[in-house]
Amino acid sequence: MSRAARATREPAVEFRPCREGDLDGIVAIERATFPEPWTRSQFAALLAHPAGFGWVAEVVPRGVVGYAFGWVAADEAELADLAVQGDVRGRGLGRGLVDAFAREAGVRGARRLYLEVRASNIVAQQFYDRLGFDTVGRRAAYYRHPREDALVMRAELPLAVDRPRTAG
Repeated sequence: MSRAARATREPAVEFRPCREGDLDGIVAIERATFPEPWTRSQFAALLAHPAGFGWVAEVVPRGVVGYAFGWVAADEAELADLAVQGDVRGRGLGRGLVDAFAREAGVRGARRLYLEVRASNIVAQQFYDRLGFDTVGRRAAYYRHPREDALVMRAELPLAVDRPRTAG
């Protein structure tokens, strides 16, 4: 099927700031995605905190199919949680969420964006690399289930999405 044919059949996705009413859908995706899922109260607390914010990908009338959560402190932002519902992965929603989150972080004064990713998650590392992130550190035994190191990745804002990077 051609890209144009798929585009006319696939419902539109809206990227927008997270609202309290989105949390039940977010928690369902979180539980299906991660071995150590965040709780509804953790998401709600982050939304209520002045530094915290989240973005969602929504398909109407289906609802939320992905989200990105984190915070800004001074000129640095942390992308703390990102997930896309399994049946819609591979359609650019993760990229759209990271981009929306990064733009909001920049509006809030961030100049750099950090995140942690499992050392074994090569697919995620490659995804973040394509978005302009570099590995800048390692956190030993950061994840508990299963126990594993995290790689710390950083990107300068605005993101240099899919642009060739220079050695440096």
